[in-house]
Amino acid sequence: MSPHTPESKPRPDVLIIGAGISGLTLAILLEQINVPYHIYERASEVKPLGSAMSFTGGVFPALEQLGIYEELRQVSKAYRLIDFHDAHLKKMGCYSVEEAVVASGYENLIFCRPKLHEILLKRVPKHKISFKKKIIRIEEKEEKVHIHCSDDTSYTGDILVGADGAYSGVRQSMYKDMDKKGILPKEDLEDFRVNYTTIVGVATPSDPEKYPKLKEKFSSFNQIIYGDGGNCYVVTLPDNQISWGFGVQLSKAASKETHSRNSEWAPETMDTTLERYRDFPCPVGGTMGELFDATPKELISKVFIEEKMFKTCYYGRSVLIGDAWHKFHPAGGQGAQHAVQDTISLANCIYNMRDSSLESINSAFGEYYKQRYDRNDDKFNDSAAFAKILNGQVLSDVVLSEVTVKHSWTTVDLVYQQAMSQHAPESKPRPDVLIIGAGIGGLTLALLLEQINIPYHIFERAAEVKPLGSAMSFNGAIFPALEQLGIYEELKRVSKAYTHIDFYNAHLKKMGRFSVEEYNVVSGYENLIFCRPKFYEILLKRVPEHKISFKKKVLRTEEKEGKVYIHCSDNTSYAGDILVGADGAYSGVRQSMYKHMDKKGILPKEDLEDFKINYTTIVGVATPSDPEKYPKLKEGYSNFNQIIYGDGSNCYVVTLPDNQISWGFGVQLPTSTLKDIHFRNSEWTPETKDTTLERYRDFPCPIGGTMGELFDATPKDLISKVFIEEKMFKTCYYGRSVLIGDAWHKFHPAGGQGAQHTVLDAISLANSIYNMKSFSLESINSTFGEYRKHRYGHNEVRFNESASFAKILNGQIRKAFSYRPQVAWLPLIENRGNGPVLPQEFGGVNAADGV
Repeated sequence: MSPHTPESKPRPDVLIIGAGISGLTLAILLEQINVPYHIYERASEVKPLGSAMSFTGGVFPALEQLGIYEELRQVSKAYRLIDFHDAHLKKMGCYSVEEAVVASGYENLIFCRPKLHEILLKRVPKHKISFKKKIIRIEEKEEKVHIHCSDDTSYTGDILVGADGAYSGVRQSMYKDMDKKGILPKEDLEDFRVNYTTIVGVATPSDPEKYPKLKEKFSSFNQIIYGDGGNCYVVTLPDNQISWGFGVQLSKAASKETHSRNSEWAPETMDTTLERYRDFPCPVGGTMGELFDATPKELISKVFIEEKMFKTCYYGRSVLIGDAWHKFHPAGGQGAQHAVQDTISLANCIYNMRDSSLESINSAFGEYYKQRYDRNDDKFNDSAAFAKILNGQVLSDVVLSEVTVKHSWTTVDLVYQQAMSQHAPESKPRPDVLIIGAGIGGLTLALLLEQINIPYHIFERAAEVKPLGSAMSFNGAIFPALEQLGIYEELKRVSKAYTHIDFYNAHLKKMGRFSVEEYNVVSGYENLIFCRPKFYEILLKRVPEHKISFKKKVLRTEEKEGKVYIHCSDNTSYAGDILVGADGAYSGVRQSMYKHMDKKGILPKEDLEDFKINYTTIVGVATPSDPEKYPKLKEGYSNFNQIIYGDGSNCYVVTLPDNQISWGFGVQLPTSTLKDIHFRNSEWTPETKDTTLERYRDFPCPIGGTMGELFDATPKDLISKVFIEEKMFKTCYYGRSVLIGDAWHKFHPAGGQGAQHTVLDAISLANSIYNMKSFSLESINSTFGEYRKHRYGHNEVRFNESASFAKILNGQIRKAFSYRPQVAWLPLIENRGNGPVLPQEFGGVNAADGV
């Protein structure tokens, strides 16, 4: 940290656009170090609208430094649990934040947005805020930045800060200049991704006795998932108040038509959305309608929400903070906290500036970007994934079952059932299909093609099929198709159903539970868990042996004379009409495709990027010699447990039929480590040197005994290890080649989605091949295009959900607790919790003092 006192620091003039939470917080910080600033707000007054907001320990040390924390506590309630309910208030699960509280030393607080705004506003001198200042033009000249307002006034400064929300005028001006010069990333020109509307309010019931939970010390925090695209939260606050909010997903067109350039809080007195939910039960008592009636109508507000994480946050003398840079979905409760953290980081960087030159300013902005971009990007994705759950998109996928096949071989996928032809198998064209890879995706596709007499052959590089791997889980989205194929009942016999997943810390203290019962009811199928080798055997025995060749490593692929050719390491070659890459994460088919596309300059640059995150996973299936030691083995349903150790590792333990127990450990590793150890192999391999496991031998097992006893009950040659990377590739076909499963999308296995979506890929591709008109390249590409259309969106959603879940299991959420930025020029607040704190970053200078 720089030794300068506030008086000796350079003092740039700062123009702040926007008097919201981030603009006011930055003003308070600059006020302390005598940096000249002024806030320009387009509204005519500050409106006390909005509903509940939540802060965690990641922001409280800085608020404590600023003398704000205690005052905020007085208008807040702490909460320890978030309860999830369905529309009938049947509990679906709960999420505990106790570990975060213990790690940070601060309770999570929930409070009214207007209360925080008032606390901030009174700390900013009135003469330093100007209202009715709508910015219409920005320019830089003579080493200054100038803003021009709609009232014909102009102002000059050294730094311009865009704290002006999602439709930021500062950002639009920056991007316009950058686009003219051809230096704006193309992603920053794209529109907001998804549109939502949210209606919120704070009720003050006339009869508080009707709501006993108002008297409780901790807030009652409830989320209701209606499953129709709507969700609701209901939270108790101090002073006998109840905060509530409804979220509904809208189409982009509807959102733009209704509220094209305004995502600010606005009064909403009459809204049909609320009427729809009036008679639904309220989780703290009575009906939702009674809460609406207890809320002053002028304080019911509505906001239309889009989501986007912009790449660029500064240019020249302009910089963005908060929603102007990253517009999170509010479901994740991260937007305001990260806006405040932006301001702390930016203020620290400004504090350490050498002078007001453009070079110094850009150095400060670059440091700010370095400190904040990755953290904001992570939380943006987490919020988006959480929003999908709350808005029923997970349930929607179960209802649609995504894709299925009929005995008549026409699809009943809701998206394209009308477009499919009605030919019988005998009248269909019969392309020759070469399938590379005898894994789950390759075998499933073979089984489907076998039914409709399409010639195929599988080429597998391994010498034999190895019965390795651990537990897998399928849900109702896949079972209709498996039932059609005569697989479902056989799979059920080697599986156990489960209704929930329990989460524990390392000491087996329960952290929460996630229920899948509603999904079971919606789909009509129970979620099943089973051994990977068992499912593999079910598929393998349905594929004729003569249609699989082992020891066939594909060295090269080429297309000529209307055919696709593969050339193998044993000097054999084969020709077909279609080549399917079902050959895993390091797919040779994909590499060959991408090489050809890259030469022609048509490969998206994202597809050249390396896998994003690397993990190692060690798994096994134990068969205890004394099953009586594990009473849960006798239960009808599987006992499904996840343990989060908080050191970058996690473990699952699951009971299976035949007195077996499946277990697995996941550990996150640096990319360089994985490349050195296992550069080109993410397949399941036997693991005899299990040093990772030794670390956990003495830890308690959630179903009895120790983890070491489970390891000892597992045959050593069946303990297997896989090194895992994650990536969702954009391109899944080119010419006569197409990808399925891990060759196209490598999910983190923590989400339990990889195998299911591999099978769904195979079903969708088989449906598309079935409806091909001819073997021409045009027809094949039309078929592949249809396949991508139906699968890409589903796969991308599940990829992101798996990545978010992996962060929780591998302790990255706990790691987020350790990011607690503080103010550079004030005495540091000592660590209150038992969790570590990351070194403070003060404009490029790290400081470990006081943390």
